[in-house]
Amino acid sequence: WADESQCEPNEGPLPCEIRLHNPSVIIFRLGSNDVGVPDLFKQSMQDALTYCIQQGVVPIIGTKADRHEGEGNINNNILRELAASNNLPLWDFDIVAQTLPNSGIDPTDGTHMTFYYAHDYTDPIAFTKGHAVHNLTALIMLDRVWQVLNP
Repeated sequence: WADESQCEPNEGPLPCEIRLHNPSVIIFRLGSNDVGVPDLFKQSMQDALTYCIQQGVVPIIGTKADRHEGEGNINNNILRELAASNNLPLWDFDIVAQTLPNSGIDPTDGTHMTFYYAHDYTDPIAFTKGHAVHNLTALIMLDRVWQVLNP
């Protein structure tokens, strides 16, 4: 799935992105499409996290708002376990999303977050929309990680 116009032959998308952009942190937000394969999801995530750490990139693991894999919340729990076992920052958006109407998920498709295009956090409606709260909590997480890495 790597962009052939920018990536080396046989280079996957993650190594390509790291080589091209040289990030200090990377946010992992995965899991909505990985239903029914928890062992594969966990191993694939661990492989990606290990690669990032080996490259000197700090992975930030983010949970998701949906419950596509059922009431057990399996993928979010896997992400929480991986954050704890690898001593990595966890952006537990799932907990915040549960405070939003319909968990911040658009009821028409049950997957995508509700939109708020104004990006105006002085408007109380922003705090009821999935994307607005998602973006705000992402910035809070990045700020906190920045503070820890640069005391």
